[in-house]
Amino acid sequence: MSAEASHAQVPEAEKQVYSEALAFCQEIKTSSRIFQQERASPLTLRSDRKVLCINDWIFSEQEILVADSLEQGGYAVIHGFGGEVSPTIALAEILKSRQAIVIVRDYCFAACANYLLFASAEAFVPRDAIVAWTNLKAGLSNECFGFAEKPGSDAQHFGAYPCVPGSVGAQGQARADLKSKFYYSRGFPAQFKEPPESTAIRRS
Repeated sequence: MSAEASHAQVPEAEKQVYSEALAFCQEIKTSSRIFQQERASPLTLRSDRKVLCINDWIFSEQEILVADSLEQGGYAVIHGFGGEVSPTIALAEILKSRQAIVIVRDYCFAACANYLLFASAEAFVPRDAIVAWTNLKAGLSNECFGFAEKPGSDAQHFGAYPCVPGSVGAQGQARADLKSKFYYSRGFPAQFKEPPESTAIRRS
């Protein structure tokens, strides 16, 4: 997307459609698996198949099957942290195949920002929404993620550091390859690395 396109004014008719999609998804209530043994599905498809609401954490590809029924050119309203890398990327690929318009509701962090925001060719981030990326890239260039002290400071910083020998295995490398394929298929340079993690950014 060009700079001119990214700053272009959204036509009022489109704003109305976006508002209706956001309002529908706002009503969808999901429960976190962390606090309850049973929860609603993280994905909800409106009856007309034009709006897909994506809430909560995505644990498996079984949970994203409903996305296959999204109408071509429909709207995907994303909210939350995304989920495990593999199923989140699988969901992003479905949204791409549906040429969905991605809309951020309230906030989109971590895997949501890393993959779902870039899922398709068009995305809309409302003025009051928050997007924050993370660079949890275990398996890339023998780096692992975690907390470590910054030189000259007692504070700890969350980021990527050299892995302990043997800590990056085949599973980590497979995940890294999956990420690289995802970004490359969307026009990113072959050597692209995920955006720097946002936890180091503080409001002045």
